[in-house]
Amino acid sequence: MAKVTTPHPIHGKIGPYIFSVRNGKQYIRQAPTEYKFRQGTPAHGLNRQEFAGAAKLAADIYRQIRGSKASKKLGAIFCAYPQNRITARLKQGAERDRKLLGERFHYAQEFRFHDTARAIVGLDLSPDDAPSDQVRMTPIGPLHNPTHVQVTGLDRAAEAIVGFGNARLELRFHLRQARIQELQFNSETESWKTTAEAANDHNIAVHTRPLTAPSDWIPAEIIPAEGFKIPIPQWHPDAKYATSILIEWRQVHAVGRKVRHLPQKTVVKIASLHAPAAAWQSPKRHQHPTEIHHLHIPQKPQPKLDWRTDPATFIQKALQKIQV
Repeated sequence: MAKVTTPHPIHGKIGPYIFSVRNGKQYIRQAPTEYKFRQGTPAHGLNRQEFAGAAKLAADIYRQIRGSKASKKLGAIFCAYPQNRITARLKQGAERDRKLLGERFHYAQEFRFHDTARAIVGLDLSPDDAPSDQVRMTPIGPLHNPTHVQVTGLDRAAEAIVGFGNARLELRFHLRQARIQELQFNSETESWKTTAEAANDHNIAVHTRPLTAPSDWIPAEIIPAEGFKIPIPQWHPDAKYATSILIEWRQVHAVGRKVRHLPQKTVVKIASLHAPAAAWQSPKRHQHPTEIHHLHIPQKPQPKLDWRTDPATFIQKALQKIQV
C-alpha cells in the first residue's frame, strides 16, 4: 500500500489497482491477480478425519461429566474450552501406538478404550484460578478397576485460597461418571461409528447413574493429614467408564451466616478409568517376534593364591585339581 496524490478522492478498483481514502489521505494498492486454492495433501484429510472422531468422543465424555441441568448452579467450574482439551488429549492418545511403531501416517482409524484411558486419566479440567496443582488423586483397589480414590493435598489447596476476614472455608465432593464409547471409522459412510463390541453391551449402564447428592460440607480446619478416601460406585463389570471428582469450595461468614461460593476455585479432575482387564491391552499391530540374544559375559579371573600368606587355602585348592 502506498500514498498517492490525485485531483479528487478515488474509491474502488481501476485496472490492476485499488484506490481507498483513509483519514483524508489517498492510498493505492495492487489488486490480487490470482487466487490459488489448495486442496491439501492426503495427510491433511486424514488429520481432519481423525479430529472428527476425537471431537465426537470428547463431546460425549464432556456432556456426561458436565452433569445435568440441576447441577448448573455450581457455575463455571471448568477451564476454558474443556471439550477442546479433551479432544486434543484423545487425538494424541490414539496416535501414540502408531508413532511408536514408526508408521509414516500415524492417524488413527479407531479409538479404543486402551488409548482413551491412557490419554485422559488424571486430566485436569479446573479453572485457571483453582489450586488443582496441590491436589493429588490416587486410585486405590484392584488393578484397572479401583474401588476408592485417595485425595491428598487439600490442606495446601485450602491455604492457597485467600479468605476474607473471619470467613470459614469449607469443601465438598461431587462425583461424575461417564460412559466411554469405542469408535471406528466406516469408510463406506465416511463417518465414525461405535464398534460392534460396544453396541452389543449397549444396555449396560448406558447413561450416567444419578449420583444423587454430593458430600456434606467439610470445614477446612479438620482436613485429615492423610486426605480423604472417596468410594467409587461400581457399574457392570463389563462396562467401560471414567470417574471424575469435583471439589467445590465456599466461604461461610460468621456475621449473618453469609455464604459465598467460589466456583473459580473448583478442582475438576478425571481420577480413574474402569474396564475389564482385557480392555486395557493394546491391540497388536504389525508386531514382529523379537529375537533374544544372550550376551557372552566373560568370567572375572580369580586372584592367584599366595602360598606364603594363606598356605592352608593354597593346599586345599591344589588338592581339588586331583578330582577334576
